[in-house]
Amino acid sequence: MNIVNVTRYDADLIIRYNKSYLQRYIQRHFLITALIVFAFSLYYILTGDPLRAVLIILILLGYLGFTVLFQWLTLRNVLKKSPVVHQPVDQIYNFQEDAIFLDGKMRKVLPYDEIVKIQVIGDFMVLYDKEKIPHIIDQSKYDKPEERLSVRNHLIVKVGKRIHD
Repeated sequence: MNIVNVTRYDADLIIRYNKSYLQRYIQRHFLITALIVFAFSLYYILTGDPLRAVLIILILLGYLGFTVLFQWLTLRNVLKKSPVVHQPVDQIYNFQEDAIFLDGKMRKVLPYDEIVKIQVIGDFMVLYDKEKIPHIIDQSKYDKPEERLSVRNHLIVKVGKRIHD
């Protein structure tokens, strides 16, 4: 295997990653909470207490608003402090049979047995090594679309861990 991915670490990557993270969070956490709240609201409406139903729906909407606000504030703070905003860096991930060779922002060899967690968030695959350093790979940057699936399958075999979607 010899698949190369060049991920540009810049403001656009930070914004797209945070947007994907927020969408994933809302899909996984907020929707479950919303279903529970709507079930309780329906119960309160059916038992003749619509004021309580409206109140918990307003609390739910407030929770959503605070979630989006805090994510926006975090993004703003990261964009202010991150050096890659003003000096973008290309990180090259070269997926070989026995390891991933990194060149660019970080130069190192990452053996597959040092990867402890793999997450997919939108168009991004995040590999965490044994030092819990995240390696964010922009999956839209492969030369051919089938390389994305090849790398995913290769990681499943080599790392021996489930990929968290």
